Amino acid sequence: MTSLFLSYRRGDAGDTVGRLYEHLKPRLQRWQIFYDHKNLQPGSDFSDELRRQVSSATVVLVIIGPDWVTTLKERRGQAGTDHVFEEVRLALLSGNTVLPVLIRNATMPTEQDLDSFHELLPLLRKNALNVRPDPHFTSDFENLAGFLDETVHGVGPGLLLGGKYKLARSIGEGGMGVVYEAVDVTVKTSRARVAVKMILEGMNTREVLARFEGEKEALARMKHDHIARVLDSGVTPQGRPYFVMEYVDGEPITAFCDRKKLTTQERLRLFQKVCSAVQHAHTKGIVHRDLKPSNVLVEEIDGQAVPKVIDFGLAKALTGKLADKTLDTSYS
Repeated sequence: MTSLFLSYRRGDAGDTVGRLYEHLKPRLQRWQIFYDHKNLQPGSDFSDELRRQVSSATVVLVIIGPDWVTTLKERRGQAGTDHVFEEVRLALLSGNTVLPVLIRNATMPTEQDLDSFHELLPLLRKNALNVRPDPHFTSDFENLAGFLDETVHGVGPGLLLGGKYKLARSIGEGGMGVVYEAVDVTVKTSRARVAVKMILEGMNTREVLARFEGEKEALARMKHDHIARVLDSGVTPQGRPYFVMEYVDGEPITAFCDRKKLTTQERLRLFQKVCSAVQHAHTKGIVHRDLKPSNVLVEEIDGQAVPKVIDFGLAKALTGKLADKTLDTSYS
C-alpha cells in the first residue's frame, strides 16, 4: 500500500501535524500514514520501526515550522539522535518523494542555513507547499492532498484540482487532451458539475501547449448562451495545464434531432441558435474551424433544447494571435 510519513520538529509543529493527520487520514484512503505519535524526546533512540517507516515511505512530508532551522543547529553536536535530521537524511537517501511543507509563516531554509548539513541540501531543490491556520487550512490541505494523490496515482477520478474541482469520470479524449466531468466541491447546487480539460500526459510540446492556450483564450473572449464558457484555469502539481468549463449534459445535435424526431422547421430554429453562436465568435475575431455535430451538443433545460458549441481547439484569431502564438495547421 502507498505510504506517507510526516516528519516534523516535535516542539515546533505538533498541533499542526496532528490536525494534518486527522484531515489526511479520511481523504487519502488508499494511503497508510505514519508519524511519531509518541512524540519522542530529543536525543532518544531512533528506533528500527521509525527507520523502516521513513525509508520505505512513498512520500515523506517535511513539516517546516519557524524554529525548524534553529533547532537543527542547536541539536548539532549534542548527544543522541536529532530525529528530524535523521528522518530527512534517510528520506533523501532512500529516493522517496520528499515534499517540504511550510507552516506558521515559516520560510524555506537557505543554502547558508544548511551549510553544515550537506546531506540535507537536496531538500532545497524540492517544491515547498504552504499550510496555514484557519480559515486557509482546509483549502491548503485540499491542495496538498490533491498533490499527493496525483504524484502517486496520476490524474483520474477522485483527484482534486486547485482545492475545488474533484474529477469524477473521463467523458472525452482527443489527440492532445482529455476532458473530465468534475464537481466543484465549493458549490452546493446543481451547478456544481463542471468539465475539466487538460493536456494528455507526455503531450506538452510547444505546439500542443500553444494550441491549448489558444483554445482557453478563445473561450475566454466569448460570452454567449450557446457557447460553453470558461470558468477557471490552473496547472496540476505535475505541470499539466487545465481549464474548467461549463458542463454540457447533452448529445450531438444530429443525434438529438433524430431522437426527438424534430421537424424541418424545429431543426432550423435550433440551427439558428448555433449560427448566432458562430456569429458571436466571429465578432470576437474567432473562427472555430472544426464545426461538426459532435462539437455542437444539445441539452434540454426546462423543456427547451439548448445547443452549445464546444471544442475551440483548432480556432484561429482573425485579428491578433491567440495566446500570442502562431499555429501552423493544415487548415487555411
